[in-house]
Amino acid sequence: STTMESAQLHPDRHAGGQDSCCRGCSKSFKTIYRPRYVCTGCGYPFCSKCLQERICGRCTLAQQLAPMIEWAALGADDTTVFDLGATLDVLSSLTQRPQLFKAFDELTSHRRRPGPAPPMSGDAVEMQSVSPAPAETERLVPAGPVLNDLGASIAGWGPAMLKLNPRLAQLRFDIVPRKVSEDNFWEICFKQAALALREKFAEQELQEGLIDDLESRLASAYASHELNEPVTPTCR
Repeated sequence: STTMESAQLHPDRHAGGQDSCCRGCSKSFKTIYRPRYVCTGCGYPFCSKCLQERICGRCTLAQQLAPMIEWAALGADDTTVFDLGATLDVLSSLTQRPQLFKAFDELTSHRRRPGPAPPMSGDAVEMQSVSPAPAETERLVPAGPVLNDLGASIAGWGPAMLKLNPRLAQLRFDIVPRKVSEDNFWEICFKQAALALREKFAEQELQEGLIDDLESRLASAYASHELNEPVTPTCR
């Protein structure tokens, strides 16, 4: 792949308006040793050190998480549009979602429940793995690639989510594998991310619909008022 050093970059002299600082490192642009470049993804100005193959870090994460966003949209309404910028904001604040911690608590409490009585001497022993208790999330989130190939999903989406949300990385450090397994951790994270995205954009779509309806009603009211308003004769 093309590296930053070998790429044919040209200082951006128009994009970014009056921005005098890099969006990545916040350092001031200098004509000679820190010229301004533009990210080909978002169009914002950056210095060369904050771009990789002419793309900023946030747009790189967006590209890596695009398949997960498509998966999250599988069960959403066909008219719901997932805005990419708002999507990254939702994912970066996933650890502020109470449902995420509730799902981990349900899993760990399910594992702490007492099991059946130990077998008597001579009885056959069958080893069983403990699986999470069924939850509402299972009904709302489609299986898709997450359950069909969880390992590939973790490898493809996990590092990007950890980089986007450092608190998620700290949470993973605190509970894996002491409380939950790696697979269970990411399965819960992916499903909660999908639910959070759907809730965000369903709510946004509802608000936009209410605003459109209000504007339509106001326009009708104004039109009716103009038709019924008496004409005042002018003086000569």
